[in-house]
Amino acid sequence: MQASRPANAPVKTSPPLRAWIVWGAGAIVYLLAVFHRASFGVAGLSAAERFGVGAAALGTFTVLQVAVYAAMQIPTGMLVDRFGSRSVLIGAVVMLGSGQVLLAVVDTYALGLLARAVLGVGDALAFVSVLRLAANHFPGRQYVLVTAFTGSLGFLGNLGATLPLALLLEGPGWTRRSSAWASRRSRTSRWCSWPCATPRSGAPPARRPSR
Repeated sequence: MQASRPANAPVKTSPPLRAWIVWGAGAIVYLLAVFHRASFGVAGLSAAERFGVGAAALGTFTVLQVAVYAAMQIPTGMLVDRFGSRSVLIGAVVMLGSGQVLLAVVDTYALGLLARAVLGVGDALAFVSVLRLAANHFPGRQYVLVTAFTGSLGFLGNLGATLPLALLLEGPGWTRRSSAWASRRSRTSRWCSWPCATPRSGAPPARRPSR
């Protein structure tokens, strides 16, 4: 038996096509965030040479970003409740671009870690915002499917980070590679923001039916 929906929890109805467009815009931001998360799997040797560190210190870059990503889950949920998914997604793109620019220009280990921490914040902002977009625009059964699709994008981001980054590191090099991807974050924010307008904290998302 399904629980009835509370009267004070309005349902946001969206045409199916618009719902997928809204989710897709946010999902692209998350895909790019995962791309950055996996980038050191390709750029590890270049990073070790640039920052003058060994394998153990190099692993700290990835661990730090994932740790920041995990620590920011609850604060990001509060930000989404307060400002809405659209604003937080724009903030995610800004953080991802800023972290990538910083990583492109620094050559010290400490500042490199700071850049990866900034990328971790952007990563968390993107993921939670996409889940909220799905909750606001899809009914319960479709929400489960869309959440699974969102998780699958992580695998695509890991795979997509391999060939493009390898080619950029072989060609333009470290600084131009990072700057190029930061520039793409700015363009992404402009076209991904318009379809993602969602209710602010005054209109909480509908609860999922429970059995």
